[in-house]
Amino acid sequence: MSGEDIPYQLRPNKFIDRQAFTDLLSRLVPSIGADKYVYLSMGGRHLVDHNAVYRQVGVTKLFSFDKNGTVVERQKFNRPIDSAICDEMPASNLPSIIDSISDKFPDTTNVIVWLDYTDPNSRLTQLQELIEVAKRLQPGDVIRITLNSSLGSLDGPKGSTFWKDNGFPSPKEYRLSKLSEQLDTFVPADLEGIGEDEFPSVLCRCVGLSFSKVEGESGGISFKPVLLTTYKDGQRMVTVTCLVVPRSGANANLHRLQSWPFLPANWSDVTYISAPDLSLREKLKIDENLSREPNIVLDNLGFLPGSSKDNSLKAISSYQRLHRYYPSFHHVDT
Repeated sequence: MSGEDIPYQLRPNKFIDRQAFTDLLSRLVPSIGADKYVYLSMGGRHLVDHNAVYRQVGVTKLFSFDKNGTVVERQKFNRPIDSAICDEMPASNLPSIIDSISDKFPDTTNVIVWLDYTDPNSRLTQLQELIEVAKRLQPGDVIRITLNSSLGSLDGPKGSTFWKDNGFPSPKEYRLSKLSEQLDTFVPADLEGIGEDEFPSVLCRCVGLSFSKVEGESGGISFKPVLLTTYKDGQRMVTVTCLVVPRSGANANLHRLQSWPFLPANWSDVTYISAPDLSLREKLKIDENLSREPNIVLDNLGFLPGSSKDNSLKAISSYQRLHRYYPSFHHVDT
């Protein structure tokens, strides 16, 4: 089952990722004003992120798109407000929409754009679409891209020995060769291989090189990473969020984010999201020990919330860092 086929209610890690993104926007948007922003994204059939951006950030100018007409019809039904626009179109059309955004939403000055991809076989096209969108942006804009970072998309079938059959000393070099075939010059030149847990950070660096191409052509803007995350609900995904800033001079928004715990130090500084499957009672027990070391929390629990002790410690550490965004799904009779 692909990630897009899993019901949103069963995707706690994606929920946390979206909550962190919304928290970020609530810190960036007020400096310019929510009424000056348009939020554009693929939205999905339920428009979950549009609802969050509207209700938690206050952005009322909303635009969603999808190449599937059936999805667009569901988007129209699920709009948080009737002025939201839901359009049937591919992501490749988005640059022209940005160019004419003032016609659709008068009195706007900035955009927040999210390109949400799931196909691991079209990464080059996805980065090229990102570049075309980024060329149209200006200081104050926010751009975000989600990419499939499943290692299996480089390794081939599970248990395969393609790397041996093709004369590579280990899977690391084989993966790098496969990614280089896909992305060519967007792969960092200093890489020597891709380890088991390194693919999300490698893709973040590939995105960084894509933005560097835009910076080289524009001359006046830079793209600063403000949130880099990876999570797994089905397949592993990685998300890069950047703030567009002037090439020269200090930026007040970046200064405000200095105390935000998720601001990345560089293009490889990725926050791993791993929400343990917890009952309410288990969650309360961890909350009682939230400031203690993960191994002490695990001892107090008396069981492993993950598949192993190492995975349990990682899950507890992730929960401690991201507990404010942890979902609480409840059954509601209607």
